Amino acid sequence: SMSNLEKINVLTKDKLDSLDLTQYPNQIFGTTDEVAEGGGSGGVEPNIITGRLLANYTVASSSQYYDLPLIKYNSVGTKLSINSSGGIVVGDGVSYVKVSASCPMTWGGYSGQIIVAIRKNSELVHFVWAMVKSNDLNTLPCSLSPVVIPVTSGDAITLSAWKNEISSVIVEGHNSAPRTSLTVEVVE
Repeated sequence: SMSNLEKINVLTKDKLDSLDLTQYPNQIFGTTDEVAEGGGSGGVEPNIITGRLLANYTVASSSQYYDLPLIKYNSVGTKLSINSSGGIVVGDGVSYVKVSASCPMTWGGYSGQIIVAIRKNSELVHFVWAMVKSNDLNTLPCSLSPVVIPVTSGDAITLSAWKNEISSVIVEGHNSAPRTSLTVEVVE
């Protein structure tokens, strides 16, 4: 940001090597390369948001994705927001984000397939797939490890659930403990 650049005196490498720094107390010096890389101040300002599922959510029909109705749990910065449908919306000036999720589920009835996915504008970007059987423990603790994806302003990132012929799938909400959540962090 400009406030960081105002605090840095930019010098060419040869001038920096011959400068007596004791003449300039409380000054920060760097080369033009260091300033271009963020002046050593950490580069991108933190912009992170986590949406969570407040109550249990039942995946109703088979063979279609259901975007989970997340609400904002916490956030830092202004480049990410959450819309009324529970999607995390990317703001201006963002080109890459890191996404991760946790989505425990329970099911009943027949054997079948379950998918938990992170989607960008309804396109799959990251998912976990499981084949479950009717005699299994009926609990699936899904998590999606962090991945970096390209984005543009206005993209909506959602956490979605899918099932096939299983009679019922319930995505666990935060009614008793932190469970289903999606975290998005600006990388660039």
